[in-house]
Amino acid sequence: MDADEIHTVSFLSGASLPSFEAPIPGGGPTDFMLNPQSAFPTRPRGAPAETYSGTGFVSSGIMDNAPAGPGAPPNNTFTLTFDNPGSYDFVCLVHPFQRGTVEVVASNALNVPSQADLDAQGAAELASLLAELAIIKQKSPAVVAQRQDPTAPPYGTCKRVPED
Repeated sequence: MDADEIHTVSFLSGASLPSFEAPIPGGGPTDFMLNPQSAFPTRPRGAPAETYSGTGFVSSGIMDNAPAGPGAPPNNTFTLTFDNPGSYDFVCLVHPFQRGTVEVVASNALNVPSQADLDAQGAAELASLLAELAIIKQKSPAVVAQRQDPTAPPYGTCKRVPED
């Protein structure tokens, strides 16, 4: 995984999103923890890769390059075997607007794009979206700027700044 924030890769089989947080058992009304179903992988550490046929719930759990705790390995890879050709939708439980589809084709399928073709298609789509974003930023009546506040956490604070 190559990201600056946590994500999941979760296959829901059409079920609704599990909540990302859950009440702490025995806690007060405002005491919450990460929902174990969202936070932890469905495959126990050291177990073989899961096989997915489009039914049930399968998830990477929270993925991050940093270990979850002292002595723990980073959870930054996710392996899943699909046993049937088809389209399989996935979602990030941390950022539910981040979704995708895995297309699985038969091993004898013809005219399957190469990884280089897929990479080029992705780069072209990203370039188009970035160009669209640049136009939106130019037309925006205000600019949102990030300013580092030395008393704030390392990620700083964001303030709306009027345009000059």
